[in-house]
Amino acid sequence: MFSLVKIDEKTRVFPLRAAISFPTPVVVKIKSFAMQGCELEDNGFRRIWRRYTHPITQVVCISIALIAAVSGPFGTIDTMSFFNRLVYWTAIAFGTTAAAYLVREVTAG
Repeated sequence: MFSLVKIDEKTRVFPLRAAISFPTPVVVKIKSFAMQGCELEDNGFRRIWRRYTHPITQVVCISIALIAAVSGPFGTIDTMSFFNRLVYWTAIAFGTTAAAYLVREVTAG
């Protein structure tokens, strides 16, 4: 089998294998009960890290943590001190953001 390739107004004949030999991306398969069949490309974790460390993401997470620490939702104002609420809501804000970015990357088609 041969493939015709037009280069500089000339038509050249190449073997089909040579014409379509592109490197395949490295794919890491995540094997767990909840995520069977999901694939995450090798650079997927880098994309997640870039989004997670983006300044806008950091400002939004810190703002959410500060607002939640000051307002004390779900009874945390009665059961925790301000410092404990700040630590708690910072962990919640950053943890859920990381989980959301991971789920978004895994499920993106």
